[in-house]
Amino acid sequence: SESSAHVFKGLSALLGMEFYKLVKDAMIEALRNFSEPGCQCVAAEIVAGVTRGSKWWPFDQQKQLWDEMVALLVEVLINSESEVAEWSMCIRFIVADRDPRRLRWLTDRMMQEVANGIASKKDVITAVLGTKQLKFAQQFLSEFTWRATALNLSAMYLLEPLLTHQYKQIRDRTAMIIKVVVRNSMLPTRKPTTGHPTFAKPLFLNPQVVSFLGRISHSPNWDKCCAIRPDT
Repeated sequence: SESSAHVFKGLSALLGMEFYKLVKDAMIEALRNFSEPGCQCVAAEIVAGVTRGSKWWPFDQQKQLWDEMVALLVEVLINSESEVAEWSMCIRFIVADRDPRRLRWLTDRMMQEVANGIASKKDVITAVLGTKQLKFAQQFLSEFTWRATALNLSAMYLLEPLLTHQYKQIRDRTAMIIKVVVRNSMLPTRKPTTGHPTFAKPLFLNPQVVSFLGRISHSPNWDKCCAIRPDT
């Protein structure tokens, strides 16, 4: 749960790298334990809390942690037995209310793993595993919304080949993510009085998104994709 992740976040911020070293072995053991109930939950809480709490660490220690956490999250991503709910919570906790530019070390790698992994292993990957991986990817876009323009556009182009994947579940989930990108690309206008962003009309889409939707809606494989229209 997020309350437990908050506890690990506080301990990570207070005790630094030493706390991570204390819990690292137990965390990895729980992460790889799929037989006992609750192990995946505990591992996700520790990963979420330690990663979020590390923003107060020296940069060299943060970099070391990032490398290790990315490797662990990729392991979770490609494992068919990983719990979607628990690890989705983990990702939400890590990225919530954070500057997307400070999390490129995580978002770029995860998006690449999802898109390239599903596309390159389309003959062996199952529909369930592919859909699960896309759900993980969707968490980033749903949390960052319009604040992560570069991530939204990158995800849109990376996931485009999956719109014609052989499995309907993967095509459907990819279409849902594209719809999130479209929603995120509704650029906010500015209030004339305060200058703060507002989504009061008029709204307009990022031109690259408009061009992308126009292209895929006229592709010969459009009948294999879920219907995505510019007015979605």
